[in-house]
Amino acid sequence: MKKLLPICILFFFTILGYEVASTFTSLYLKQTGVKEIVIGFIFSLWPLFVIIFAPFAGKLSDRIGRKLLIISASVGYSLFGFLSFMHLFVFAFIILGLSNAFLWTVGRAYVFDIAKGTKAKEVGIFFFSAILGSILGTPLSGWLVESIGYIKTFFIGGLIVLIGAVAGLFLKESKRSIKTMKTEVSKDFVLLGIVALILAFSPVATKIFLPILMGEIGFGTFTIGAVLFVTKIFFAASQFIGMKVYNTFGSRLSIIGGCSINSFGLFVVGFAVTLPEFLLAGVLGGIGSGISSLVTQTFISRITKAYGFGSGIFEVATNLGQFIGTWGSGVLVETFGIRELFYFSALITFFAGAIFLLIKK
Repeated sequence: MKKLLPICILFFFTILGYEVASTFTSLYLKQTGVKEIVIGFIFSLWPLFVIIFAPFAGKLSDRIGRKLLIISASVGYSLFGFLSFMHLFVFAFIILGLSNAFLWTVGRAYVFDIAKGTKAKEVGIFFFSAILGSILGTPLSGWLVESIGYIKTFFIGGLIVLIGAVAGLFLKESKRSIKTMKTEVSKDFVLLGIVALILAFSPVATKIFLPILMGEIGFGTFTIGAVLFVTKIFFAASQFIGMKVYNTFGSRLSIIGGCSINSFGLFVVGFAVTLPEFLLAGVLGGIGSGISSLVTQTFISRITKAYGFGSGIFEVATNLGQFIGTWGSGVLVETFGIRELFYFSALITFFAGAIFLLIKK
């Protein structure tokens, strides 16, 4: 746990600041007259740049080390808040994508480097720190928006992220060089990528359109933030639940169970009108997505020892799903309606769990 502390602190403040700056970006753009399909385009720039740079980030970190790349990526996250403050949203999401390609790819590989014993435990603790920042950042963002407005909230988010970058100075380099190690792109690796791609669709659709849906019903930003807060609380708790589920039932049953629970939560959003209904959806979504996320990311270490490269490929699959999600969710909303989007998300999430049945390991 002592070795994980610096990386956990860095991710906590980085994600805290990012959530403060980003939670209500889609709602702000909507209120300023931007159409849903344009919102989808702006958000799609983030995963697009992850897709381009994540494999490079993973390979580079395998060769030169992780520390400098992690710190630089954290600084990049701070620029997202500052550029949003200046209304440069296109550039903000480009920088966010580039930074995300390095932060998550290299950060995950760093944890695999220093992990001992069951990697599900270390991965769970690591992701809990990021989720905790997300948990606190969402309601804080809602409160700040209602208190000082959207623009100043973007700026404060950027400042918070810089604290995470400073914490990175205390990281100890993992000193892991695997220049000669090859990564096998096995059938299981491909299937894991497909599962990751599909599972990435619904979080994007939820992040963009749940605030819009609840705003149209009449809920304020603080209430919307509270629902997202509940989702993230249960997502965080599921990191620890997921460790036990993974060790008891294995990856296959854990993924199927997580996807099924998450799918039902998305279905509830499709017809939700009252606050208790949205809260129920948040609980189910948090538990289901938390378990499936932990297991899929832990599974990388079972497929390859080239952690940086393997993590980069996984990040590409995830962000390809996010890229499709940002465009696809906007198109689905304009074509069929916002509630139908969540019914579709529920269906494909359940399908992702079924695909995992084909994985042998």
